[in-house]
Amino acid sequence: MSALPLELEAEIFELAAHVYPQDIITFMLVAQRVHYWSVLVRYGHSQLADNVRYRLEPILYANVIIGGNFAPSSGDHANTGVLKRPKRPRGVKRVCITYHAPVEPSVAFLKACTGLSALACWCPDTAAIELIPAFRCLHNLSISTDNFALLPPMENLTHLELIVLEPLERLDITMHPNLKNIGFLDFPGKATYDFVPHLLEADLELIYILFYYWDVESVSAPWQEDERVVLMSRLEVKYNALMSWKEDALWPFAKRKRDDRRAKLQAAAAAQLETA
Repeated sequence: MSALPLELEAEIFELAAHVYPQDIITFMLVAQRVHYWSVLVRYGHSQLADNVRYRLEPILYANVIIGGNFAPSSGDHANTGVLKRPKRPRGVKRVCITYHAPVEPSVAFLKACTGLSALACWCPDTAAIELIPAFRCLHNLSISTDNFALLPPMENLTHLELIVLEPLERLDITMHPNLKNIGFLDFPGKATYDFVPHLLEADLELIYILFYYWDVESVSAPWQEDERVVLMSRLEVKYNALMSWKEDALWPFAKRKRDDRRAKLQAAAAAQLETA
């Protein structure tokens, strides 16, 4: 991961792609995130033959953000063509609908994306929320806590990221039998996490809490000692809502931190046995 902020890095590579279009293929090899930025410059506005553009659609639109700018220079050029596409989008696996997304065309587009595996539904409109249970391949969901409470059982859901916007005193996940990983994006003063011990009674693999303003060291509770619990700060993960979702950055980071913690605990236990 670059030491630069993602927004600045995206702006640099997009500018370079515009100025040096002959080098775009080289830029694409730098990293997956750079591939996403560069491919939109290369193909997003060019006059391609229809059959060529059709073959490129799975690459161009595998990961779609609607209603937000993930880099200052990008505008919504990644989305302008998306909402005007054919009724049956090809290759769309991940969609993020932000708070600022135009509701009617976004819902129409989302309805046609039958093969979704990951969805960030930050749009508060009930029409978008009501579509979620229809996605049979969906296993990764990011949604606010109040809208999550409206969902029926979802058997394929394995990863859930909850945006805590209002005080949260309890969380029921019993309706989702295969849910093994839960993340919380916490905004200051919105949750006490007294319900975490109850969650830990379930067969969960990971619970992460990302504190937007708090320091991890400022939080102290007995449930933190569970090796499945990972506490993270916004600065630690260089969190940016759209780019972190686009790069699918939080889950791998949290799992690495959990695994590192487990390894240290195991090493400490082994050292104690040797000295016993």
